[in-house]
Amino acid sequence: KDDATFTFEIIVVDDGSNDATASTAASIGAQLFPENNLVVVRLPKNRGKGGAVKEGVLRSRGAYVLLADADGATDIRDHASLEARALAGDCAVVCGSRAHLVDTAVVARRSMIRNILMRGFHAVVQIVGGVEGVRDTQCGFKLFRRREAL
Repeated sequence: KDDATFTFEIIVVDDGSNDATASTAASIGAQLFPENNLVVVRLPKNRGKGGAVKEGVLRSRGAYVLLADADGATDIRDHASLEARALAGDCAVVCGSRAHLVDTAVVARRSMIRNILMRGFHAVVQIVGGVEGVRDTQCGFKLFRRREAL
């Protein structure tokens, strides 16, 4: 709100759920964003996370597209940090991270086998996928330049 030229839209994609996700999001959106900055897209059939993300990206209109999972694992206010890094480095993609949570109770509750599998998965992603320097490739908080997101 400090920058009068800053605009945004929020796209909530309901991936064919049988609950009140779509109506709840629309109701909250109408209350919090009377300028119609929140759009709810209801998919008639579950297409999985990839299908939901693709639908949301295709409907987006901004120069940048922020992907934020609805699980609350990241603070939406951290978008400014991603945006600053994207603009400073002319980056196509900036990934958020939950790596700072490694020593918290969230990780302490994971079983040893889950931690081993997680570390193995990250090693495979780095070796096979050529992804280096990203500590949390599965974090659902990423900022894409529009042309790369499409």
